[in-house]
Amino acid sequence: MSERTNTDTSCAASSKTASHSSASAPTPPQQSQQQPATEEPPILSHLLLLDPILQFLTRATGQSLISLATLRRTLPKDGPAGDKVGNAIRSIPELGRRGIMRVAVRQCPAEGDDAPPCQPKDEEDDEALQNNCIFDEDEVYRRYDLALNISGDDRPMQTNEPDQNQLLVGFFPKPGHFNGEFIAAAAAAAAKGSTKSSADGKGLHGATKTGAKKRMAALRKSLKAEEKQKKKEKQADNTTIKAKAKAESKSATKKRQRKAAGANATVESNVDPGKASADVSKDDVSEGHVVANDPANRHNDSPEAKDALNCYRNLMGIKDTKTGGDGNSKEPLMLPGQTVYAGCKPAREVRYGTLSEGTRQLIPSALAEALGLDIDPEDAPVHAQSQTRRRLYYHQAAAVESILNGHHTTICTGTGSGKSLCFLLPVLSMVMKTDIDAVTASAFSSSNDEVVGGAAAIIMFPTKALAQDQYTKLMGLINSHPLLVDHIRVGVIDGDTPHSSRADIVKHSNIILTNPDTIHAAILPNWKRTYAPFLAKVRHVVIDESHMYEGAFGGHVSLVLARLVRICAAAFYKRCDDPTEEQKPITFVGCSATIGRPEEHFRLLCPIAEDDVVKLLSPEDDGSPCDSKYFFTHTPALLDTSGKSTGKLVIPVTKKKKESSDDATSHNQGRKRRGSSNRGADLRRAPMHRRHAADETARLLAAAVRNGIRCIAFCKTREVYASGCTSGAYLTFDLPLQVGVTFLRRWNHTGEDIPQMQDEAKKRLFKEDLLAVVATSALELGVDIGGIDSTLHCGYPGSISSLMQQAGRAGRGGKPSASIMVCFSSPSEQHFWRFPKTLLTNGLDAPPAVPVNAGLLQNHLLCAGEEYSLVGENSITTLLTSERREPVRSQIVDRDLFSGAL
Repeated sequence: MSERTNTDTSCAASSKTASHSSASAPTPPQQSQQQPATEEPPILSHLLLLDPILQFLTRATGQSLISLATLRRTLPKDGPAGDKVGNAIRSIPELGRRGIMRVAVRQCPAEGDDAPPCQPKDEEDDEALQNNCIFDEDEVYRRYDLALNISGDDRPMQTNEPDQNQLLVGFFPKPGHFNGEFIAAAAAAAAKGSTKSSADGKGLHGATKTGAKKRMAALRKSLKAEEKQKKKEKQADNTTIKAKAKAESKSATKKRQRKAAGANATVESNVDPGKASADVSKDDVSEGHVVANDPANRHNDSPEAKDALNCYRNLMGIKDTKTGGDGNSKEPLMLPGQTVYAGCKPAREVRYGTLSEGTRQLIPSALAEALGLDIDPEDAPVHAQSQTRRRLYYHQAAAVESILNGHHTTICTGTGSGKSLCFLLPVLSMVMKTDIDAVTASAFSSSNDEVVGGAAAIIMFPTKALAQDQYTKLMGLINSHPLLVDHIRVGVIDGDTPHSSRADIVKHSNIILTNPDTIHAAILPNWKRTYAPFLAKVRHVVIDESHMYEGAFGGHVSLVLARLVRICAAAFYKRCDDPTEEQKPITFVGCSATIGRPEEHFRLLCPIAEDDVVKLLSPEDDGSPCDSKYFFTHTPALLDTSGKSTGKLVIPVTKKKKESSDDATSHNQGRKRRGSSNRGADLRRAPMHRRHAADETARLLAAAVRNGIRCIAFCKTREVYASGCTSGAYLTFDLPLQVGVTFLRRWNHTGEDIPQMQDEAKKRLFKEDLLAVVATSALELGVDIGGIDSTLHCGYPGSISSLMQQAGRAGRGGKPSASIMVCFSSPSEQHFWRFPKTLLTNGLDAPPAVPVNAGLLQNHLLCAGEEYSLVGENSITTLLTSERREPVRSQIVDRDLFSGAL
């Protein structure tokens, strides 16, 4: 066919395609409006586009095969159909493999310099054309794939490419092609990815409406057969996988049963005397004795778990590793599988930090000498300690640098990492240096007025015990150097401070230790009469144990701090004579245990602007040394009706003996229906109960004390604490233990002698005169009680942060420590024993909860208005001066202060 003929054909096709397409294309079935339309395979729409064009070209040329170049030029270029042309062309090989269309390759002259191009001939009849074509499927599909891959998906195919003229596509010239055998064979070949087709020699007289409908029906049938074939193969694969998994599970179960039977033979009282280990039933072995099939038992098989359990046995004095006995008591202290390894906090190497030159000049040398610090090391290595004085850890140096530069700082490092020094060193330095400057300036002044210069700080603790403990340490530090006595004055104001002494304490102090309740109920309501001179000088507010302020309590504390900030500003501007002087912003410092999202929690708690910089010191910045800390979960043994141990951890489930027909009938008639049928074997549990967790904690505490291990037992409530203290049946081993227990029992008394007893107990712990302490969570919050080797937790403390705080009381002596959580019989606590790895997981990464609702804010606004009139959008100085001031950054605006709480 000549170039003119091709051009005329293209034009004719362009003018008649639309009408012929509507006449020849099969009409898709109408979908019901009530049923949603299902997405059909794209190849159906491709056939719907190509079929009418090929019908027209076949009739126009009289040839059953059309070159791909001619088909490409005839297809529409614009409109919705033009967007599908490229994909429709690329689907031709797939249609050929399925036997829907016939594809071939025109034979060309041998390649050479003088060989004419392979172009269609003008008057080539259909028979001659087919004689000059290659129908070998491998070669045809190879040439098709090569030509279509050259064009790519991102650009249209070019009509002058040689391979486009060589590739032919059309309909089969003879009827009888679409039969069931061929459709099944083509579908099987397509499903296997084969390029072979059984369509050779079979065809269809195709340029008719009937042929188009048959081709569409055959394609649908081929796709359906292919989908059915794939489902069969998938089902076969799933059946094979399930069978393999079932076989592996059955093999593993038999292996565990053999292992459990062997272990069961070594434990006395686990099996009845006349019962061989091979005859022990599956339920009796796995659930009643050594718990071989329990998930908790598998966690003790790793080398790390075995090393940790050896450490635990050494701490508890367990000599017999098979029976768990300690040689002194009849009942084993550790049954097989009773204590399970939960995880380990690895050891941490020490890292030291250095301060900048400007920061070192802000720290008085007398304070550094009293603390025994070397703040000016000469190029000392990071891991090297000073010969005479101690150095600052990395996180301590970073915190001191940030606080002295006026940045808000939150410290979230591990327990025992020296967080107190992080805020004490900069606060004491600031207070001491400003007081020295104020005294010096007053000495050169001719006025006899009282010295009002200097700076002040508020250190807020969640409990009075923490404030008293920190006050004792500070007074010991201050009294060690005369300069500190002259310039650092510390006072405590809490509920135990007499009202008559508060005014005198505030007047002579530049550091106040207090708690949120005292700030709300005593300091803020009486600021004009008593606390104004002190509040006007506040430069730092330290929030120790800030992780305690969450929930509704945290919402109240956040609003109390907002009220404190505005009263400090009001006190400053009320006493300031210079109207142009501005208050220096208050720097907030927070110390908390390891919690999630510490910076977000700190910003919600403190009245900090969004653009203010907050320095976060995370556990990754912790530079303090720490040895390994092992965690275990422990479940008490089961007791019989007489209160004696059965040596079992899980109540065995045994099958009930078969009843006679008469007994079964009478039993079923008298039994009440409970909504379920009587299918399967009747189960009956033995009359057993688990020992109380407080009694089990007392047993472990007694074993630790008898072995000379210093230990703390934490109880969640006072009732459990009292039960643990009075479990004297297990605490009658020797005289030192009797003295310790007698002293601890006195802690349970109520009266004014409790603080004195607590102080006496801490002193005895420091002197190593007392080995064991039973306490509630009061000892959880940062009270330094010396080197403890082990901690016992009677039940889950309630959160991972509380667990870490309690466990942090141990392991400060430079050697490994152990923390054992004794589980109650509740399902939630038994879950920790069966799946011990969940003990140290943080769970969901939930945002911090410091809720402030409208009702809560309304009550605090009433308090704020009583303390100092609310000024809304105006500056706090509006009511103090006659002329209106524009608010500046260092001044407080009530709208910004309280609107951020919502």
